[in-house]
Amino acid sequence: MHAPAIPLYAWWIISIAATLAFLIFFVTLMPTRKYKIQVCFAPVLGVAFGVASALLKDIKLEELLPMYSTALLVFPIGVMGHRREIRQKILNRSMHGEHPEDKPSRALTAQLTLSLVILGALMAWLTFT
Repeated sequence: MHAPAIPLYAWWIISIAATLAFLIFFVTLMPTRKYKIQVCFAPVLGVAFGVASALLKDIKLEELLPMYSTALLVFPIGVMGHRREIRQKILNRSMHGEHPEDKPSRALTAQLTLSLVILGALMAWLTFT
């Protein structure tokens, strides 16, 4: 089965929407100004990686934008429903340093892993078929 033929302008819209969704989700999640600023660098790093890939590996935008969009959405989808847990763990870490009991719950780990697998497969399907 082949991926749908989505035009380039639509991928730009999808990529911008994915970036906004990521930023809205994580900036509102982060408990401190420091973490809010740090999380804003994720899309910037994604764009930098994309530009470098396009220049060095000659990857077309038609392939790059689906990769960027799906990779960026892995994290909000992967942690959705666990906002309270994540926020509390970040607050604990910022106030008391890193502790072994601050590791993520099994449910969060499973959801994030499943999100990575499903969206990774979607990215491969959209990009390579």
